Amino acid sequence: MRQSLLNVGAIAVLATTASVANATMLAQWTFDNSINPTNASSYGWGSESGPYFGVFTIDTGNSNSTFSSPAGNGSAYGLSADRWSQGSYAQIDVYGLPSYLNSFTVSWDQTRATFGPADFRVDVSYDGGSNFTTLPNSDYTSINAGANGSGTNAWSVNGGRQSEFTRSVSFSGALTGNADMIRIRLVATGANLGNGAARFDNVVVSGVPAPGAIALLGLAGFARRSRR
Repeated sequence: MRQSLLNVGAIAVLATTASVANATMLAQWTFDNSINPTNASSYGWGSESGPYFGVFTIDTGNSNSTFSSPAGNGSAYGLSADRWSQGSYAQIDVYGLPSYLNSFTVSWDQTRATFGPADFRVDVSYDGGSNFTTLPNSDYTSINAGANGSGTNAWSVNGGRQSEFTRSVSFSGALTGNADMIRIRLVATGANLGNGAARFDNVVVSGVPAPGAIALLGLAGFARRSRR
């Protein structure tokens, strides 16, 4: 089960002074394959590329949610789920990270249906999901692709990737305890949510190692993947 995710707008929560120019892609999801429509409360998709393995999961908490693969943002497929409620989330996990990696960037494309979830925030955990921190100024609103007045087109394979739907958030924090993973959640915060869908594409998690550790980052990822 290897697949990918991305979404909307442009926010930058810069809680780090590390240079993005030195960022290394850790894991990526592009949802290159289609899935048969599936009813469940959650669905996970393994990362398709990058030196570290990751899983992108949507958890709506509603067993009647339908997961499907409509068109992505300029690609054949994205990952979609309907029936969100307040507190439902898309979760991005990247495993096997070295302790010297403590600056991160996550980017994704996101859109929604007319009655899909609009308002989100970004939470991060450095201890395997036991505790989460809400990133400052990370609230955002998902655009309904192709809606009247939005100035956008519906997502399609032939329409090209639209930058209006791409978000990027950078942040810093050290892995704690025995954790060797970073967990990022895009949490639905709106009230009175309808049954419409949220759709994701082009999800990428990158990291910036401490000075002198850039070469070690690549070697560590290679070694971990070789042992699998």
